[in-house]
Amino acid sequence: MQNKYGIGLENNSTNYHKEKMLKACKDGFLNATDVADYLVNKGLSFRDAHHISARLVKYGIENNKSLDEIELGIYKNESELFQEDIYDEIPKGWSCI
Repeated sequence: MQNKYGIGLENNSTNYHKEKMLKACKDGFLNATDVADYLVNKGLSFRDAHHISARLVKYGIENNKSLDEIELGIYKNESELFQEDIYDEIPKGWSCI
């Protein structure tokens, strides 16, 4: 079997390590922009939202937590705009891969 470029798919030797990919996503805080976008959609300026997102990333690094693992109370300490729906807005699990 070949793909549209004529490359044989049966000889594909690419290995994907999903667990390592997920760890890289979480460790890299790739969803930090989603946190800022969430606040912008609630009416906050992007500049302020970016600063809040950065503080949450710093908290995550210091406490060995990804953004989807940080408690809502910590989010609310940064801005009252955060609600439970923040966890619906930030990618978690395999959605970042």
